[in-house]
Amino acid sequence: MSNALRSTIVIGAIWLVLLLVGGWYVYYSQADELGAVRKENKEAHEAYDKMQAKVDSRGEVRATLAKLTDHWYQRKKIIPVADNARTSYNYFNWISQQSGPMLMFDFMVLSEAPDESPPSRTYQLRGEDTFENLFDFIYYLEHEPLLYKIGQISIDGASIGQNDDGDVLGVRFDMQIKVYYGTSSSLDQSFSPRVVQTVPKQIDPFYPLILDNLPKNTRGLVLVDESKLQALTKDTAFIIDQKKNLVTLHVGDEVFLGYLTKIDVQQNECVFTLNLGGVIEKYSMELNFKNQEGGNR
Repeated sequence: MSNALRSTIVIGAIWLVLLLVGGWYVYYSQADELGAVRKENKEAHEAYDKMQAKVDSRGEVRATLAKLTDHWYQRKKIIPVADNARTSYNYFNWISQQSGPMLMFDFMVLSEAPDESPPSRTYQLRGEDTFENLFDFIYYLEHEPLLYKIGQISIDGASIGQNDDGDVLGVRFDMQIKVYYGTSSSLDQSFSPRVVQTVPKQIDPFYPLILDNLPKNTRGLVLVDESKLQALTKDTAFIIDQKKNLVTLHVGDEVFLGYLTKIDVQQNECVFTLNLGGVIEKYSMELNFKNQEGGNR
């Protein structure tokens, strides 16, 4: 055996012994320490991943915070620190005068819930008034900043008085309104500027579509049934009214229960549109050189 081969075998044997000894030392003698290092390394990687997720969500958190802050400063409703019957009664009266005559109602404390969170008090308002006044009251109650909630309400059509035209038609109402109070002072403030709302026009659903009796002509308007057409021009009708007075009318001018809606010089007539207690009729008044009295429906 040559010296080179012998040296190679010896060196290979030494490396084999070193590998065996090293493997035994690492995987058997240091097995617990190796496991602990691997566990620690895994936990470090998990912690890093969580931290990276938090960093990635930082932008979303900022956007959410900005949105919530904006809602906080723009909130339109506030909850007062304290409430009592006198304060709420004065508030209801103030609300009812925002767009017209004061709403007429009886007022009473219905119940209290001081142990709720937040505490609350329920009031009852009962009375009679026009539908327009009631609608305005509810509208302003909903749009003013104090948080008053209508829990229950009942409305019925009713006669609420009389005038020269007969019965005054309105509504009879009964409502329960709940107010919250007793919160922190921060909820007693609103940073949103108060915008005075214009109450939208509404139709009274309790007003009859067809009236049993027509109103009286208290304003002395032209009664087309008792008047006659005297002369016509392109844009003017000359009429002798029920009092034998000469009245000039243009398209759009008001007469009793209606308006002048058309002047037809070619046909020698003018046409009125009348609302006879809910029944709409056309009334034509013609120039009749033989007989100028009255008109035709």
